[in-house]
Amino acid sequence: MAKQHDARQLGFTLLEVLVSIAIFSVIAIVSYTTLDTYIDHRERLTQHYGKLERLQRVFVLLERDMQFIIDRNVRSGGDIEPAVKDGDGDAFISMTVAEPDINTAQGVALRRIEWRLKGKEMIRASWDVLDQDGNVEPLEFIISDEIEDIELTYFFYKPNQGLESESSLDKGAFPDGIEVNLTLASGETYRRLFGVARGANSINQNSSGRAN
Repeated sequence: MAKQHDARQLGFTLLEVLVSIAIFSVIAIVSYTTLDTYIDHRERLTQHYGKLERLQRVFVLLERDMQFIIDRNVRSGGDIEPAVKDGDGDAFISMTVAEPDINTAQGVALRRIEWRLKGKEMIRASWDVLDQDGNVEPLEFIISDEIEDIELTYFFYKPNQGLESESSLDKGAFPDGIEVNLTLASGETYRRLFGVARGANSINQNSSGRAN
């Protein structure tokens, strides 16, 4: 009889089992809620940082192009286009740039760059041939697909007057700085101001020539 009594003492009553199940259920619910919240926050942070990374890529490429703008007009289909041109259809800016290139004798490569906004896609088009008949197809890359709108402001330095801004660019005008205001599809806006390295326009004008 003593052994049977000891065996019963080693077991669990129904009430104890039910209490244990209830405790573990509460712990499981709390753990699941905490884990679900953590995963949700992590996904939101991942999306946020991914968006910032893509936006940073846009600004890096824009800065590189605008920094190396040179004062060199181009011929396109028989027409003369200025070194910097804004607002033409889907294109919001076209420019002649002198990109650093160690594979050339001069250390730079002249290209015609055009930035476009089609729908929400921001596209960078590049021509290696500056003066052409208009039938040369550019190399195009979609840089972003979440841009709602873009606005450019041009800055000009005038002696004794400082910087003056214009929302449009007169034909033949060469800015000292360009401000880019991007509006994303989510409604967020970002603004960056880029300086133009005017000293680049001295790069071998004799060999490259300037369209007049």
